[in-house]
Amino acid sequence: MLGRTVDEMLESVSSSELAEWEIYSMEESFGRQDFLLASLLQHIHNYLRGENDPPLRLEDILFPKPQPKATAESDKAQLEALARTPGVRDLRRNGK
Repeated sequence: MLGRTVDEMLESVSSSELAEWEIYSMEESFGRQDFLLASLLQHIHNYLRGENDPPLRLEDILFPKPQPKATAESDKAQLEALARTPGVRDLRRNGK
């Protein structure tokens, strides 16, 4: 079929053959590197996840939920929490 125009291809392919190719492409995901990579990431994550961690769904990788934008207040809160972590030196106080 390659080397033909779309009209030439549509004249030579039956609707049932076209439907079969459509089904095959959905089942086999050919041409969908994003799907294949997401599937690989999902399997690796789920293999290595903790016992109490929920499994990662393919939809979580392909269609991630938008994260809230950081604000000065949220950044400051994260830094304050980090500064309270044992073993972390707060350099805002001259390293003491």
